[in-house]
Amino acid sequence: MYRWLLIIVAAIPLTFYSCEKTNTNFEPQLSFYPDTVFFDTVFTAIGSVTKEIHVRNNSNCRIIIDKIYLAGGEDSPFRINIDGESETITRNTVIYPRDTLFIFVDVIINPLNEIMPVSVTDSIIFETGDKTFRVILQAWGQDVIMVQNKINGNEVWDSPKPYLVYGNAIIDTLCKLIITEGVRVLFHKNSSLIVEGNIIVSGSVSRPVLFATDIISSEYNDVPGLWNGIYLHSGSTGNIINNAEIRNSTFGIQMGEPDKTSPHSCPDLQLNNVRILHNTVNCLAVFQGNLTAVNSVFAHCGKNCININSDGEYNFIHCTIINFWDYGVRLAPAFNVVQAPYGHCGTEATTVRAINSVIYGDMESEIFIYNNTSGMPVDLLFDHCLLIANESEATFQQSEKFPGSMFNKNPEFINIAEYDFRPDTLSCLINTGNVSTAANFPLDIRGASRLADSLPDIGAYERINGETKN
Repeated sequence: MYRWLLIIVAAIPLTFYSCEKTNTNFEPQLSFYPDTVFFDTVFTAIGSVTKEIHVRNNSNCRIIIDKIYLAGGEDSPFRINIDGESETITRNTVIYPRDTLFIFVDVIINPLNEIMPVSVTDSIIFETGDKTFRVILQAWGQDVIMVQNKINGNEVWDSPKPYLVYGNAIIDTLCKLIITEGVRVLFHKNSSLIVEGNIIVSGSVSRPVLFATDIISSEYNDVPGLWNGIYLHSGSTGNIINNAEIRNSTFGIQMGEPDKTSPHSCPDLQLNNVRILHNTVNCLAVFQGNLTAVNSVFAHCGKNCININSDGEYNFIHCTIINFWDYGVRLAPAFNVVQAPYGHCGTEATTVRAINSVIYGDMESEIFIYNNTSGMPVDLLFDHCLLIANESEATFQQSEKFPGSMFNKNPEFINIAEYDFRPDTLSCLINTGNVSTAANFPLDIRGASRLADSLPDIGAYERINGETKN
């Protein structure tokens, strides 16, 4: 019996030794995840996110990889880190049984002097014995125009390359920034566009101007809070934004400054065919100012879509204001008008006019009007609008303020979950607008005629027969 025990004990080290030797049959035992690494579009001269590759030893024996390296060598735009070592080449890398080797990859692309994105590829080579494996690396490099300082003179942004804002881009007092059709202005995290002078945005229906996050992967299109917003400071006047989309910020647009109380320093803004969506706080926040918005959409905010904290004049004509929030609980109505102590523009009242507009959402009431009778009154008119509101409140019992308006009906948009606010076939918005107002604004947000059937629809979009979900 002892003889057999000695044979068994003697065999144990041999078994472990056999598992420690190099495995030469790599095909089924060595796996790579992923086997191709794709990077979203990378702006030249700016590093990408870091991605991770898992190299897994699925066998019961260790595997020694003779050499791991970038095929492009020192000239490759890609950089690799192998188990904590930042090298372009490593030798005799051991992966123990059932263990995983972690490789981290990022990319920095030099300016390409190209307008359109350019494909950049390389691969990580794994050599062991007479076998070679590779993981493909692919990115698209995009040249950008960096903006990271104060604009001290008049400028025109008209490049087909994106403008990338890092930090704050400030339009100085008495200076004007003109942005032409089709321009993309992208913002890094915590970046802002601050207007102390004047901004004119001249997009077109077919080529709108875009203000958005610099994370340009499509899954981030409706993510809020990825940059700060556009700030029109006190004294900034004559601002016009035509045919634009502003998204992914904390405040889409903020007018005025909470700590400024001068009645002579109120900014003003004209919005035409503008979509402001996906904002952590507000689409539009007013601390001082005067505003006219036509054919514009304000949607998907953590608090109010429209938040007016000032006296002044505010006109919303053929606008769609709608709020649903999928990032937490929303307690604030879509449309909010209050008398804040710092909101003074030297007028005798806050005047709010909404004509042929929609104010809708998933709260019991999406409108709050604070009319302090001891202070400046709020002069209201909601003409031919669809409103979600508590009709028992005193404000909403004054029928003369709501001529032709409807309360608490479903507007029946084509696809509200996809932020498609065109009216569907059975929508109550169809043919229920104020005709005389529509005659002054005969085209909707995308250039469709409101007068083709002589009866305009409520909201920013006119129903076109045959339209369906995209």
